[in-house]
Amino acid sequence: MMFLVDIPYYSQHPSEIFTLATLQAGGVFYGGLIAALAVAWWYMRKTRLPALKTADVFAPGIALGHAIGRPWLLFGRLLLGPRVPPALGRDIHQPVANQLVGVPLGIPLHPTQLYESFAEFLIFGLLYWRTRKPHTAGAIISRYLMLYSTARFVVEFFRYHEQANPFGGPLDTSQWISLALFLLGSDSICNRPSTS
Repeated sequence: MMFLVDIPYYSQHPSEIFTLATLQAGGVFYGGLIAALAVAWWYMRKTRLPALKTADVFAPGIALGHAIGRPWLLFGRLLLGPRVPPALGRDIHQPVANQLVGVPLGIPLHPTQLYESFAEFLIFGLLYWRTRKPHTAGAIISRYLMLYSTARFVVEFFRYHEQANPFGGPLDTSQWISLALFLLGSDSICNRPSTS
């Protein structure tokens, strides 16, 4: 996903794809999530696991793992938001953060990793609570897609972006993906009768 978001840069500098700096940049969560969903779908079909029930089992764990992992990006100075008053933000002075992912130096920024982590802990709690109640197969993973995409859509407004928004509009790439995943999750819930 990182390569798709930065197509103009990587098409002009293709050798950068295989560098340590690119590996250290860490990629984009949505790229990992979409790849994981695709591989999981393939594996469940191959092994004849019940896809929706299996996805429901893993959904709370995805939220919990993401909630635990997101704050670590704060130490790497990644995914910070736009300027805020110094009392509210984090002021980055490490040149490596600028070199790896373009974080501006000496400017207080929103700690968006913490916002997203907090949202993911809430999502984990809601999903875990919901799994303990009667539900149709696929209801939990659908709720995860809807809840996480909503949280991510909102957090993106507070995040610093080096790339221009696609289509020249107010929404960035992650927000467009959030809208698509929200629709996927809501379609799954709306087209499935409830057993609760």
